[in-house]
Amino acid sequence: MKRLVFPFLLLFTTLNISAMDNDSSNNKPEILYIFDPLCGWCYGFGPVVSRMEKAYATKANFTIISGGMVRAERAEPIGKMADYILSAIPRLEQLTGVKMGEAYIKLLKEGTSVFSSEKPTQALEAYRKIKKQNTIDFAHSMQKKLFFEGKSLEADSTYSELATEYGIDPVQYILTLNEIATRSAMLDGFKFVSQLGVSGFPAVIGKKNDQYYLLANGYTSFDQISKTLDAFLK
Repeated sequence: MKRLVFPFLLLFTTLNISAMDNDSSNNKPEILYIFDPLCGWCYGFGPVVSRMEKAYATKANFTIISGGMVRAERAEPIGKMADYILSAIPRLEQLTGVKMGEAYIKLLKEGTSVFSSEKPTQALEAYRKIKKQNTIDFAHSMQKKLFFEGKSLEADSTYSELATEYGIDPVQYILTLNEIATRSAMLDGFKFVSQLGVSGFPAVIGKKNDQYYLLANGYTSFDQISKTLDAFLK
């Protein structure tokens, strides 16, 4: 990080990766939404990012990238974090407007489920390979399966349901999810986020003229981030 460009926009350098959902030849600035499937604040931020994408679609390309918050080797029973998560839910719901479902609360209190960021990230990459459009909406729908419906993001049945909802053949989708190339795409995303220096989620990064700018770190309302985007996209 070399210098401040103007308030709230921080320059990142020496990064070479193109937005995965878009044709970079159109020369639009890129907005990178850095999230994690297991991040509750990202679940709360999902509707904001969807609104951003619709509002600024003519001015920028949008890409979602998972940061790998919980790698498989570090995954532990959810009960170890249950008290912390339960204490944070009222504030999260108040600030973001999303609701955590009773089925998810039950999962927390039971405490035995073990989740990592890897399978849901591969699920996002599989969707990107097959359909490409609406990846941000897909990611939010995937998070809704966990945080509202209490479904396991380790279970193929959850992704078969999602595939059907998005008009994808479930068998093809599960096969794509488990491909070596899909896992490689997941690991590339994790590496890229690490190179960016992003360790907290959600975050929004802007890319313009091959330079990277921090636009938001943590949950941000649409009214707040739209002011930053307006400045960035001038």
